[in-house]
Amino acid sequence: MTPSLVVLAAVLGTALASMPVFALVRRGRPDPDAARKGSSFLLGVGNFLVHWLMWAIGPLERVLLRAGAGPDLMNAAGLGFGVLSGILIATGRLEAGGWAIALAGICDILDGRLARGLNLASNAKVLTAVAALKGLGGGFRWRTSVYATAAPDETGTVTGNLYIKGRGDPVLSVDGLRQLAHDVAARGVHVVEGNLVVDAQIAALAMAHDAIVHTADRDFMRFQGLKCHFPLETRV
Repeated sequence: MTPSLVVLAAVLGTALASMPVFALVRRGRPDPDAARKGSSFLLGVGNFLVHWLMWAIGPLERVLLRAGAGPDLMNAAGLGFGVLSGILIATGRLEAGGWAIALAGICDILDGRLARGLNLASNAKVLTAVAALKGLGGGFRWRTSVYATAAPDETGTVTGNLYIKGRGDPVLSVDGLRQLAHDVAARGVHVVEGNLVVDAQIAALAMAHDAIVHTADRDFMRFQGLKCHFPLETRV
C-alpha cells in the first residue's frame, strides 16, 4: 500500500469514526451558517454530511478567526493548492494532486465562513461578480426547462415522457423543484403516462429543434419521439 493510500485510509477511518460523535454531540442540530445559507447536498439526502463537515472543520475555523485570518488568505491558499494540483497531476502524481484539490476545496469553504464570521467580503469575488455581470447581464436567471413528447389532452394526460433539462442552477433546491412541478401542473399537465427523464440535454435540444441525433449510443432509443441515426450501423 502506497503512503497516499495509507493517509487516505486514515482520513476516511477518522471521518467515519467521528460521525457518530457528531450525531451525539449535535443531536440533529444543523450548522447555523450552512442552514442560513440553505446549503444542501444531493437534494437534501446528504445534508448530514454537509453539517458534519462544517462541524469537523470548526476547530480550524475558530483558530483562524482568533488569529485574525481573513477570507483573502483562504482565497490565496486555495489558488495555491489549485495551481499545485495542476502541476502534480500534469507530472503524473495523481494521488498528491487529488489531495491538493481537496485542500483547495476546504480553503474555499473556509473563505466564505471566515468572511461571514468577520462580517467581511472576499475581494477576490469582486472580479468574479464583475465578469458575471458583464458576460451574463444583471437580469440573468438560470432556467430549468421541462419538455414533453406530446401536449396534454383534454384530461391533462401526457401520453409520453417528461424531460427535465437543467442548466447548472447552483441554488436549485427541493422547494425549487416543487415550484417547477407546480408550474408544470399550471400548464395543464395532471397525469404523465410515461417516465420522468432528468437532464436529457442532447435529447431535449434535438426534440425542441426537430433535429436528428447522430450517435453510436442506442440508449437514446428510450426517448420517445427522438429522431436518431446510427451511422456506424449503416450498411454500404
